[in-house]
Order: sequence, then C-alpha cells, then structure tokens
Amino acid sequence: GNRRGSLWTRLRRAAREGAPYVRAGERLETWWRQAGFLPPYEFHAHLLGRDGGRRAFLARMGAEAMEPLDVFLDMARSYEMDHPASLTGSLDFLETTETETLSGGGKGGGRRVETRTTSYVYSISLAIGLCEGEISRIGRVWADRREISLRDHEHRLYRGTPDQLPDPLIEVVEGVSPAFRNLAYIVLEDLPLAEFGNRVPQFNFEIFRQPPANNNVPRFVDQIEAVALIPGSGENVYDVKPVSRLLGEGESVAENAHSPLEETDFLASINHLQASLPKCKSISLIVSWFANDLRAGQCLLKPGVEEQNKQTLPTDWYAGGVDRATAHLVSAANGAPAFGGTPSDQSVVAAIKNLHDRGMAVS
Repeated sequence: GNRRGSLWTRLRRAAREGAPYVRAGERLETWWRQAGFLPPYEFHAHLLGRDGGRRAFLARMGAEAMEPLDVFLDMARSYEMDHPASLTGSLDFLETTETETLSGGGKGGGRRVETRTTSYVYSISLAIGLCEGEISRIGRVWADRREISLRDHEHRLYRGTPDQLPDPLIEVVEGVSPAFRNLAYIVLEDLPLAEFGNRVPQFNFEIFRQPPANNNVPRFVDQIEAVALIPGSGENVYDVKPVSRLLGEGESVAENAHSPLEETDFLASINHLQASLPKCKSISLIVSWFANDLRAGQCLLKPGVEEQNKQTLPTDWYAGGVDRATAHLVSAANGAPAFGGTPSDQSVVAAIKNLHDRGMAVS
C-alpha cells in the first residue's frame, strides 16, 4: 500500500536488475512500440498469434476463453473494414460479464449439480471526426443506416471552435491530448455494441453550419433579431410537454413529438432556431383562429378543433372559453382535417413562459 510510482516504471527498473523480469520488460516494450503504428486487428492478431497470447490465455483460463478472444478479433477486423484512418478511433473497449448460476440436487438425493453460464457484454468509447471548422449543431444521426437518438447515449459534442478544450476521456486514456481546435468532433462514451452485432457501427451525421463571414461583412444570420413563428395551427403544437391521442384500449399516438430527439416539436424547433440564429431575441407567436363568413361585417372569429370526439392525455384541449365539444370544427378534405386546429390556451401559455425563460421577448 506504500509503493510509489506506476507498475510499468517498477517493471522497467526490475528488468534492468536482471531476471526474471527482463523478458517481460522486452515484450512489453515491443508491444508498446507496435501499438503506435499497427492497425488494431493486426496488432492484436500478432499479439494473440505469433507472440503466444492466445496459447497463454487458454492455458490459464481454459477453453471457455476461446469464444471471447474470437469475438474481440472480429470486432477489431470489423472496425478496420468500416472506418478509414482518421480521428475516428477506438479509445477504450470495455467488457463486462453477467454470470447466472443454476443449481439443483441430483436424482435420489445425489450430488448437487451447478450450471454456470457467463455472457459477455461489449461497449466502446470512441471519438468521431465530423468536419473541419465550426458547426452549429448536429441534426439526425444514423448507425448502420438506422436512425438513433443521441439522448440515449453518453456523448460530448465539440463544435470545432478556436478555443475548445481537450476531451477529459481522451486525456485520461492518452495521457496528453490535443484539443483538436477548429475541428468538429463527437465523443461517444461507453457505447453498447450488442445491437450492432458486437462491432462498431458505421455512423452518419447530419451537420448544420453557418457560412463564414466574407470581407468583414456581417453574416445574414447574425443580423436576424426577430422572427414570426408559423404556421400557428395545431391543437398542441406549442406545448412543451408531450401530448398523446388515444386510439383505443391501451393504444395511443404522439400529437406533438415527432423527433428522434425525444422532445416536443416546439422545443426541438426553438433549440434549432437559437443554434441557427444566435442574435434572435424576439418572437411573434402566431395563433390561428377561424372565421365563419367572408363578409367582414358579419364574420365571427372562433377557436377551432380538428376533431370533436378526440381524446388526449395528459391534458384536454381548451381555448377561448370553449372546450372541444363546443368548438368550431375545421373543414375536412378526403376524410381528414384540412387545417390544424387552434393551439390550446395551455400550450400557448407554456410556450410564452419557455421563451421568456430563454431571454426572448414574445408578442
């Protein structure tokens, strides 16, 4: 408990003093040098093959070690096939085990029998280079052509700013790491690999960035200070909490959450607005009501609904002093509403509060 210094430092010192540490020190020095330039599969295949690693594993752990070694090499091979040499790299493979033990007595009160099953769970931490220069945000993300949500995975996005700092995980793994300034990249930490066949999937990212300034002329996006939020129709379009429409017994569908970001459409839109128009500080919130006559002198404005028998959770629609049953019904085309209903009063109030919390003026 009172030892000082790393195990590697002590081993190198002991190797200089003679056997039995000389051979161990030489092999580790060789592997250290090879790890700096060999691709992952070639390095590990050489270590487990010609250097006798597989033989040593099996001699110490038994034949049960054969399968995880093969799986590990398959993961290294798949990574090399799917990823060109770039910032995209494996930082840290993690393996966890789950062991289940079943026991029971033999027939006639015989010897107790135990069956132990061990399953291996693989994950990886990696950095993925996105593009040169600063970006505004990431949109959609696909892994092996299937859209995923980054909210489901621990991640850190570096937008490629001139002053971004090094990633703490890369610093821990590498010891010293550059900040990759002016390079946009993302770090995925402890990504589970089971759903991708225990290999690193092929990633595709939707990237948003602003055009650079030209000859000291301000960018158009930096001059926009106010916007009108349209179309302003849809019964729950401004709600900051998910609302579902009941279809039947135990069945429902989202009314206002259609983004893989797992947030309402309003919140996703405002988040994107602020990322794209950083100088925008004022929003005109449009709310649609409906007229019942083309003659201005006889026209009445009323809040309208898309369906009068629709049930929604967790809130019911209410606007302008009327509920769904007594509200104006918008016109239909081919059996479906031709226009979105009036945003509910509750959703409009929630939207205004959210915008105010962001420091934006609302009119």
